[in-house]
Amino acid sequence: MDLLVGLDLGTTSFKAAAYDLTGVEIATSRVPTPWISDANGARITATILETASTEVLADCLSKLEGNFRVLGLGITGMSESGFIVDSSGNAVTPAYSWRDESGADASAALRETFGTDQFSARTGLPISLRLSIVKAHMQISRVPSARENLVWLSLPEWVSKSLGGSSDPEACQAARTGMFNIGKRRWDADLLSWAGLAPTAMRAPRTAGESWGCASRGDRHIVGATITLAGQDHVCAALGANAVDATDVFDSLGTGEAVIRSVPADFDPDMLLKAVKSGFTVGMHVLPGRGLYMAGLGTGARLSHVLTKLGVAGSKEYCSLCEAALSAESPEPPRWVVEAIELGLTSAPVNSDTADGLGRAETWRAALDLASRRCAEAVQRLDAVAGNHERIVAAGGWFQSAAFTEMRRSILGEMIVPPTNEAASRGAAMLAGVAAGVYGTHADIPRPVATT
Repeated sequence: MDLLVGLDLGTTSFKAAAYDLTGVEIATSRVPTPWISDANGARITATILETASTEVLADCLSKLEGNFRVLGLGITGMSESGFIVDSSGNAVTPAYSWRDESGADASAALRETFGTDQFSARTGLPISLRLSIVKAHMQISRVPSARENLVWLSLPEWVSKSLGGSSDPEACQAARTGMFNIGKRRWDADLLSWAGLAPTAMRAPRTAGESWGCASRGDRHIVGATITLAGQDHVCAALGANAVDATDVFDSLGTGEAVIRSVPADFDPDMLLKAVKSGFTVGMHVLPGRGLYMAGLGTGARLSHVLTKLGVAGSKEYCSLCEAALSAESPEPPRWVVEAIELGLTSAPVNSDTADGLGRAETWRAALDLASRRCAEAVQRLDAVAGNHERIVAAGGWFQSAAFTEMRRSILGEMIVPPTNEAASRGAAMLAGVAAGVYGTHADIPRPVATT
């Protein structure tokens, strides 16, 4: 049996999934993302990344019986996190989580040097602590001695390198760094130099679905497989869920939440600045010649905070609470819930069965409805710049609960939910099929059977 495998380096967990050549899921595995979290920030070393990636792939493939062959391996993952790598190919710093709050001084210096509008007109991004350019500047300042010819490698790029493939950058991930001129579709020498990287050493980004070479290391079943890099996890999940048409809205809800529209990749500075001021980020899609508008809502982490404050732990208790909330009234959300969902504040000292006179089910219903209204508002704003949508496709771990999905439909209207919790892994595996020649083009990728 011939298979395709997708590896998703997510914020909360690393996931691996194997698929047959019709795109049907055969086996999955996941491990918690091995962050090191202390006073120095949330980070991961190159060695720990390699070990965890190898282990989750091996565990996934160990669940398969009989003879099989892995033809392709696609690697996707979170954006913004990456390693500073020297001319010998060594990672001289750890990679910091996109959620890490370090780098305030670097962020302020970036704004002072380039100006908010000029930066956004080049990159399609706002200045924030999450940017790779901010993290790179901070990371390089912590390198003990000055080094020349430093480059930046995202987590998927490093894993490809560790398995024996190329470490060339991929365009979808590059466009999330804050060091990529998206209008010109190339690295920005001024921004790279400001970060402390070597513009001449940064290779031109390639398109997801191209071959990054064949694996020569790792699990024995992976050796020989064609590697491809599959872009940012949210965007890759849009492909895995078949939400890539110009009239599709894709709602990707995991630790974060990204609401995505695919658009032509014809960006000029005025268009980019207008999009950012409208609350969007602009990026490159995993599809050739396509760009995207994205509304980042941060919903998953914020909902997780509400669950923690309500004393809910584990997926079973979460699903039970969703069932109770489905039949509950939808009251006005308490102030602490509004602060958590809309502002991302986590300081409210609530941890009991009631909050502002509401039971847990009513409080959770209020939180879910508020989060869904924020998503609906983002969909409307995207319609204003990308044209009216025809379908909403949704994927992510939160949709494991049918009750959660039903409550979200009550606000958003009709949604298509593919029958997989691993849309990003599926997208990565399908792009590996293009790289391995299983599918002639991206248009030949099998579409998942979806439920409405």
